[in-house]
Amino acid sequence: MAKIFKFLKYLILVLFAALVADMFVYEPYFALHTSKSVIYSKKWTKELENIKIAVISDFHAGAFFYDKWRMRKTVELVNKEKPDLILLLGDYFNRHFYNTSMDYERFAEYILEMEAPLGKFAITGNHDTDMGTEKIEEQISRAGVKFLRNKSAKVETKNGDFYIAGIPDFGTDIFNLQKTFEEVPEGAPCIFLTHDPSIFPALPRKASVTFAGHTHGGQFRIPFYGPVLKNVISLYTEFSSDGLLVNHRDDPIFITRGIGTSSIPARLFCTPQIEIITIKAY
Repeated sequence: MAKIFKFLKYLILVLFAALVADMFVYEPYFALHTSKSVIYSKKWTKELENIKIAVISDFHAGAFFYDKWRMRKTVELVNKEKPDLILLLGDYFNRHFYNTSMDYERFAEYILEMEAPLGKFAITGNHDTDMGTEKIEEQISRAGVKFLRNKSAKVETKNGDFYIAGIPDFGTDIFNLQKTFEEVPEGAPCIFLTHDPSIFPALPRKASVTFAGHTHGGQFRIPFYGPVLKNVISLYTEFSSDGLLVNHRDDPIFITRGIGTSSIPARLFCTPQIEIITIKAY
């Protein structure tokens, strides 16, 4: 009996060590991958269905020295997919663990290496507000990124034009939806960027598809149960997770779990991912 208890003790220790290694090392860094999804929107056009979009959120760079390795892998995964368009949804740096492992200039260099013929567009998140959005926007803009702060941009393609509109994090910054969409024509295909998905009950009418981040997919998940932690204060429990939601008008919002971590630098059964999106008309 003593041998059995001794075996169980060592087994528990091994399992605990494996769990810790998975949470703090493997999942946050080595499990980073791309995930492909198709989103259907009645406000999109068939002429634009072949556009491949890379959506990346919640980098939270600067926590530890090996964030440089994670950023390098992010660049490689994005460029391997050869997206037409890259969308960045905020939280570029981590206010909780920020130190000298990733300065603004080095981060911008990684973003500069990402390639997309239709451009790179971005918004800011709640951590960016705390870190200083003006400096962050200034540095990352040097990487060929266009920040959408309560405004829209027209993207021209050989198969037709579409718009991208974006707001800063509305929980920590100033946003204006009317101003954001004032240059978007009625009926024009339009992608809307928001860091926080809590805007879901009031999605802008002109938005064909909305992309959001912030939730980290809950960051810690239990199989058959779901997220343990809720990263968004909302009546809608779905916002603690990730994936596709559709409102009463059939307007889709896609929430990405992002690639970084916040508060606790760990993930459990919630691997980080870069979204590769195709929008289809119906």
